[in-house]
Amino acid sequence: MALTVLTATKKAAEGTAYLLDGTKAQADLLVAAYPDNIAIQEYVEFVNGVAGYQEIVLDDTDIEWGDDSGLAKYTSYTFKVAVDGGAAAQYTITLSSDTSYGAVIQAVNSVISSCSLSIEAGVLRVTSATKNATSDITLSTPTATNKLFEAMTGFDSYDTAVVGEDGDPESLVVLNILLPTGGQTAFADDYIYISTDINDVETIEFVMPKDQFEFLYTVVEA
Repeated sequence: MALTVLTATKKAAEGTAYLLDGTKAQADLLVAAYPDNIAIQEYVEFVNGVAGYQEIVLDDTDIEWGDDSGLAKYTSYTFKVAVDGGAAAQYTITLSSDTSYGAVIQAVNSVISSCSLSIEAGVLRVTSATKNATSDITLSTPTATNKLFEAMTGFDSYDTAVVGEDGDPESLVVLNILLPTGGQTAFADDYIYISTDINDVETIEFVMPKDQFEFLYTVVEA
C-alpha cells in the first residue's frame, strides 16, 4: 500500500478546514502523483474589508455606556433598519429598569445579527456585519408609537450613511484530499497522515493563503 504522508504545522481549524503552511509547487507535485485522490483549486477572497455604517445624531456628541438614554423604564421601543441593500425591517426591544445607552445597545444586539449598535467616539453607530462594497445601513423612522432612537434625549436625525469597502484580494488554495473507506488516517498536533490507495468516499479540505502555502510531503511504500 502506498501511504502519502503530509507534514505541516496545524495553525487553526474550523470544522474540516485546516490552515497549514506550504508551497503551491509542492502541492502540484502531490496532485500529479495522485490525480484520482487529490485535487487543488485556487480562488480569490477579499480580506480587510470595511463595514458600512450609519450614526444617530444626538445633541450630546460624547455619550458613554452608562449615560442615561432618556428612554422610559419597562417600555417597548421599535427601530427600523435596512441592511446591505435589503428590505427595511422593524425590530422591538423592551427595556428593564436600566435605561442607559449600554442597556439599549445590549437589547438591540440581542434581536438582530445582521448589524450591531455601538458607541464610537461618543456617538451611537449601527454597523453592518458584512465588510465589502455592498455593506450598508439605512435607518428610518418606524411606524410604531414608541420609536427607539427618536425617543432618546436630544435626538436630531440620522446621519448620512457610509458605505463599506472591499478589502484586498488574497489568493487562496484549496487542497481536496479524498479519503478512502477504511483508509489509514491519523491526526496529530504537527503531522497529518492520509492513505490514498482505496476509492474515495469523503473529502477533507485544507485551506491556506497561497503565498504561505508550504506543504511538505513524502510517499512511503508499505
